[in-house]
Amino acid sequence: KPVLENGFFYGTEMYFKIHEKLQYKCNPGYHTPRGNSTEVAVCLIHGWSLTPNCTNCTSPPVIKNSVLFGPLLTNYKNGSSVEYGCQRYHFLDGPSTVYCEQGNWTEQPTCLEPCTLNVTDMNSNNIELKWRQEELIFLHGDLIEFECKQGYNFVQTTIPSPGRTQCSHGKLKYPKCIMQGKTIFIAFLIINLKPI
Repeated sequence: KPVLENGFFYGTEMYFKIHEKLQYKCNPGYHTPRGNSTEVAVCLIHGWSLTPNCTNCTSPPVIKNSVLFGPLLTNYKNGSSVEYGCQRYHFLDGPSTVYCEQGNWTEQPTCLEPCTLNVTDMNSNNIELKWRQEELIFLHGDLIEFECKQGYNFVQTTIPSPGRTQCSHGKLKYPKCIMQGKTIFIAFLIINLKPI
């Protein structure tokens, strides 16, 4: 007869013949690997058809840049839940509540990184923020608008908003501005270098 923690066997038999059944039940809050409160194992030539087991969930997973609300336990009963939040400036992507189901936690969220503007990158691209702000931190998904420094124009003027970019997973693509005179000079060279 196998050993069973957090549950009990029906019957008192200690030895089983081939194809005999052994039924067991899990204690409240525990369940079988299939998610049931009771299960039947069959004695086979090389052992049992399944290993009698009663489980629950271990501590919820650690998620980078997250905060866990509620008591932190070593074991959680089937059906219990925990709630996640994200640290300041991080964006919660996915469900905030995670449930213990059949010994496993349901889908977990992620905390997406914010974008922190780099003044050196802004200067090298000859741009500045269009709207004055005290903080240079933007959340995932935020639209950020830049404008060219005085005497500069956007390189890409064919797109509707060349100074607009979006924060995505902690990264952003800085728009580039060049000196006004260079735009005309580059256009002049392109026109004059075309084959006849």
